[in-house]
Amino acid sequence: PVQGKPTSTQNITWTTNVPSTSNINYGKVGSNGIDVQDSKMTTSHEVTISNLEDDSEYYIVAQSRDADGNLAVSDRQQFRTALDTRPPTVSD
Repeated sequence: PVQGKPTSTQNITWTTNVPSTSNINYGKVGSNGIDVQDSKMTTSHEVTISNLEDDSEYYIVAQSRDADGNLAVSDRQQFRTALDTRPPTVSD
């Protein structure tokens, strides 16, 4: 989870041994996924996903492709978002 953000915001990170692109596919378990892509070549990958439903089971798969076209794919990971129990805030 991302500190200070709603529980429905997650930060996904991974590393590769050579510069490569960042791509994740995620979604609720049992549904088609959403792809998020970043074509910047790097070894430290970070993708933030938001607007996830509270207290729900999600999956995520990370992929990276290097300059030679080699593709690395992570195992499928599953996680459950927390129930948002933050109190309301008053502003203005």
